[in-house]
Amino acid sequence: MSIIPLGDSHTPDSSAKGFALFALGFRPFFLLAGLSGLSLMLLWLWFWLGTTQFSHYSLIGWHSHEMLFGFSLAIIAGFLLTAVRNWTGLDTPTGRPLALLAGLWIASRLLPLMPSSLVGLFVVIDLLFLPALIAALSRPLVKAENRINRLFIPLLAVMAIANLLYHLEAMGLLLTSGSGISLMTNSILLLLIFVGGRVLPF
Repeated sequence: MSIIPLGDSHTPDSSAKGFALFALGFRPFFLLAGLSGLSLMLLWLWFWLGTTQFSHYSLIGWHSHEMLFGFSLAIIAGFLLTAVRNWTGLDTPTGRPLALLAGLWIASRLLPLMPSSLVGLFVVIDLLFLPALIAALSRPLVKAENRINRLFIPLLAVMAIANLLYHLEAMGLLLTSGSGISLMTNSILLLLIFVGGRVLPF
């Protein structure tokens, strides 16, 4: 079994000008994941006490979505944006493009807090994040010689489909949110197995 090193032997120059937070992919997204984990606990308690309710999401549905497509996806994005850079020796987004990608993730987290009249707009924003991440990773993955790493592209595409299935029910179109949550959970497990099999020496 071949092992993909996580070291710096093939890392491109990361001395990006500008704000250091957006010099590497893991920096904003790992920070956002940590803040998300903390805020989700506080918001869950606030909502559970009956302080407010969503007009277009169930409380359990919102919590499931944010744990998978918010918290977990931030970790996945931060890891892949950094690891793909190391694995391929090619640049992944930094600076303004990375800031825009992080901003898209943040905007997606505001979706449940919006009035019903804006839910369609924010569903579109949330659905755009995974395709944007795929676009950011596709160039280095496709150009690199190691074709096995390209499996991340269809795996992220499946996650995007899972997100769509969730929102179709939230918008009252189809009863598919449970399928979307299950598909995303299994996709994350597959990603962990794939990454673990590529980077662990046993």
